[in-house]
Amino acid sequence: MARSVDERGIGARISEAREAAGLNQGQLAAEVALDRSAINRIERGTRRVTAFELSEIARVLNRRMEWFLSEPAPSIVSHREREGTSRRAIDAALEEITREVEFVASV
Repeated sequence: MARSVDERGIGARISEAREAAGLNQGQLAAEVALDRSAINRIERGTRRVTAFELSEIARVLNRRMEWFLSEPAPSIVSHREREGTSRRAIDAALEEITREVEFVASV
């Protein structure tokens, strides 16, 4: 299974998902009823995100909460390092499939 992440890791995952969704911090903040500066601090890892806030962020960004709380599988990380960021859609699809398989296998 994937490892858990700290506040900085959660913030980085939120930033990654927000950018993939084509939203800026202000737009995400408006959708989840937070101040833009709160989203900025959460993404930098200087402010903790509550479970309720993370739930709302996950809903808006169309991700499961688990996606924000754990690192991607090592094979995905290795692929990213090799290919760079030019294959973002492929990376996202592979990561989602890997997480779904891990989730099903753990049940």
